[in-house]
Amino acid sequence: MLLAVRAWREPRPERTRVAVAVFVNRTGDSALEPLGSMAADWVTRGLTHTELVDVVDVGAIYVQGRSAEGTPTDPYELARRNGAGTVVSGSYYLATDTLVIRATVEDAVSGTVIQTVPPVHVAADAAVRALDQLREHVLVALAGVFDVRYSPFTARPSAPGSFTAYQAFVAGQAAYWQGRPAPEVRTFFERAVAEDSTFHVSKVWLAFLAANGAGCGLTDSVAAVMEHRRLALPAFDRVTL
Repeated sequence: MLLAVRAWREPRPERTRVAVAVFVNRTGDSALEPLGSMAADWVTRGLTHTELVDVVDVGAIYVQGRSAEGTPTDPYELARRNGAGTVVSGSYYLATDTLVIRATVEDAVSGTVIQTVPPVHVAADAAVRALDQLREHVLVALAGVFDVRYSPFTARPSAPGSFTAYQAFVAGQAAYWQGRPAPEVRTFFERAVAEDSTFHVSKVWLAFLAANGAGCGLTDSVAAVMEHRRLALPAFDRVTL
């Protein structure tokens, strides 16, 4: 008697679930390495605020986005680990004195490019200014892929005006998601606030962290300072605060 054996197949990741991978640094300048995580972080937060698609939690960027040596994780691997069928990946390089950031929207299973994203060009010494433009380009691309309505004028927070402020914020995010001691994490967010007091998401996270082990008095202080801006915050940041 012959027995038919059906091969087990892993379920296909959900196509409408999107992961954003850490962008690859092709500039040859190690000082610009943090920009790869900044780009992934800012695009992920943009997707979270707009609710265009189901996006993989921002914590995945900091827990799974890089190897122990600091190399960006393969985008398809990151997506599959998190049940995402679509991945946004990208890289950045220097062309003379211009920084160019490129991104694509790809099928995480087949590797097929679904949508290309218009490249972003900024002056090499103004890298952080590229983040808002990159976010909008990716959101528009994804809206086209999934045929959903997207308004580029929806109120969202602006990226910080300081590269060092966002670098400190991203370092604080990495420290938090990797479970490092609260006082160490707090130092990063305090540095981000000191570098750019208008980058309010740093203050929100400073208050959140303080309430979770770094000192509730600080939470009360930040909340009082932010009270007049509460309604202007994106819903996610407002709830966090």
